[in-house]
Amino acid sequence: MFFLISYGLLNYATYYEARSESPSFRPRFRWYHKNVSLIGGVACLGAMMTIDVTAGTISTVVLFAIYQYLKRTSGPARWADSRRAYHLQQVREHLLAADADPDHPRSWRPHVLLFSDDSKHRKRLFDFASWVQGQSGFTTAVQILEGQGAKILKEKKATEDDLRKDIQEHGIAAFPLVVAAPDLMMGAYSLIQAFGVGPLKANTILLNWVEQTPSEDLEERENRFGRNLRIAYSLGRNIVILCAKHTAWETLKTVPRENRRIDVWWWGDATSRLMLLFAYMMTRSKEWEDAKIRLPAVCMAPESDGTVQEIRDVLDDIQIDAEPEVVIQPSAADAATDSRKMALKNGKAAEKASDKADKKLRKVEEAASSKTDPEELKELKAEADAAEKQAHEAARKAAKAAAKAEDAAKKAEASGAPLPDTQKNSA
Repeated sequence: MFFLISYGLLNYATYYEARSESPSFRPRFRWYHKNVSLIGGVACLGAMMTIDVTAGTISTVVLFAIYQYLKRTSGPARWADSRRAYHLQQVREHLLAADADPDHPRSWRPHVLLFSDDSKHRKRLFDFASWVQGQSGFTTAVQILEGQGAKILKEKKATEDDLRKDIQEHGIAAFPLVVAAPDLMMGAYSLIQAFGVGPLKANTILLNWVEQTPSEDLEERENRFGRNLRIAYSLGRNIVILCAKHTAWETLKTVPRENRRIDVWWWGDATSRLMLLFAYMMTRSKEWEDAKIRLPAVCMAPESDGTVQEIRDVLDDIQIDAEPEVVIQPSAADAATDSRKMALKNGKAAEKASDKADKKLRKVEEAASSKTDPEELKELKAEADAAEKQAHEAARKAAKAAAKAEDAAKKAEASGAPLPDTQKNSA
């Protein structure tokens, strides 16, 4: 039995190496063929069972147990494992075969580029990516470093190790990728275009909402965020933005799985269909397998039977279980009123932030005139600067809300909708 097992394993090992097309496997025997090795391995197994079925079965089980023990306890292997070479060969063959077949929407899978520079909020992106890929897509976690030279290359290696560690700690199926580029925009532009091999290209960009990105000047943050979105859009990629505040995310975790619901706002366009597909992919994950999908469809009039039937026909065609529901769109006057209320709320917040900044500034002036300790004065100046920056951001938000309210009021007037007196006076 020992001889048959040894000879059979030797034959199977040579067949496995040859089947993987590993460049490191170079047999010297001129007439070697992998099928002969396979036949030899099968023949040894058959001889074992012919001689004694019980002894052959026990020997095979013991051999498998030894293999599992060594696999879990042995240190770094002296010889390379052939499995990696075999998997890479399978990838090569399957990619070539997929590239030869014509592309079809039904074979679409999410190939996600997950952009994140903030380890604190990366966990939520990892969770969301694992949901929307639905056990059939690929996710690559990307971080772009700005800079050049040997120093940035050293930082690149350390950052990639940290990214790989985060992926392993969170236990998700993803690949780490760190790119060094002289400019962030140029790095993102080149990466999105060139990422992938053959038919396996990135088709979806996933990133956090602007307020979840690392802290910096809000205006600069928004400008950079907008530029990155324009790059992804111009290159024809789907864009998914995760807006998950801490309290809302923690509340979601407490909801029982059977009570969860996924809402997909339906407008009947390609974006709606993509969101519906992502919702279905989420239900293939363990966390959302019991969730229900609801399709709120915006309609201008209460007569919505036709809209619901159209959605049901679409759902029957694509074979996704979801419940359509019509939501009546607010009138122009209601939208103008809501915009006005938001503008007033933001205006009050801006006034409050401005008052706070003025108080901080007065404290600094009083401390400077009274010869306060330099360290304490430095802290007061830092607090005043921070308050001034918050006041500036609050004023900018208030100005945006006021402009939006004014636009809503003009649209309401153009539609002939009656406006409340307060709205008319404010327009």
